[in-house]
Amino acid sequence: MTFDAQFAHHSLLAPYAYDMAALPASRRNTDELSMSVPVASVAVRLTPADFVDLPYSPVLLLPVHFDAALTSDPGYVTACEVGFDAYFEEMLVPGDSLEQASYVSYFYTCSEVLSLIADDLLGEEESIFSPSSSAWCAGFWLGWLSALALTQRDLALFVLAALVVLVDRLHSALLCDR
Repeated sequence: MTFDAQFAHHSLLAPYAYDMAALPASRRNTDELSMSVPVASVAVRLTPADFVDLPYSPVLLLPVHFDAALTSDPGYVTACEVGFDAYFEEMLVPGDSLEQASYVSYFYTCSEVLSLIADDLLGEEESIFSPSSSAWCAGFWLGWLSALALTQRDLALFVLAALVVLVDRLHSALLCDR
């Protein structure tokens, strides 16, 4: 049975099907043919657990343009690291001892991430950050979204665009109130 006949029903393999009769006699050896057939790559989805031991580095941060007054604040740099680490810490399930703790990967939806950020930026009672710490808030969420981007890049970039607008508006409102 030829490659074409054996795998014709697999539409993904169709571009790699060869008519053996059309090949020169020197290329009809199936061992030689298998060396020349391109291999389709298989995408593997990485999970947050694959990155849990990745140490924070500023090079892992997503590219963003916040106001210079925010990024020059000393708390901003610290908050980026805290946010990056917090993303992974949320998925740690404690055990009886540190060795028995387990890590459960979680994939967020867009609405979940937007709700988390909106609650912290706009919520009054349940907010993690005070309104005056916009530099900390911007840094924390940039770090958190950068960690999210390791496994859900499109989502992280989409939410980052919303974060930039929210932080800019909040920062401008704080400057007007002063």
